[in-house]
Amino acid sequence: MDRAEINALGHALQSLLLDEGEMLLSFGAHGPSTDCRNGHVSAKLRRGDDEGLGEAVSLDDAIRLARGVLNTATAKRLKDAEDAKEAAK
Repeated sequence: MDRAEINALGHALQSLLLDEGEMLLSFGAHGPSTDCRNGHVSAKLRRGDDEGLGEAVSLDDAIRLARGVLNTATAKRLKDAEDAKEAAK
């Protein structure tokens, strides 16, 4: 791969990231396993201090799953802050 191909891949991956504050930390392909005979890919995202890992057959699905992990972590943090605020009353 030359520099132009790597940059094109980077732009394509970035277009999958819909939220502004997200960063793709890593992605990789994994060989066959008992869960997925044809192999799978993984993607790790970061948003703020949170990291989320997604594994799926396709990279875009893995990114979307990782985003779901991040959304769950954000929702939990907001709920915990709201509960702490209510408990302080």
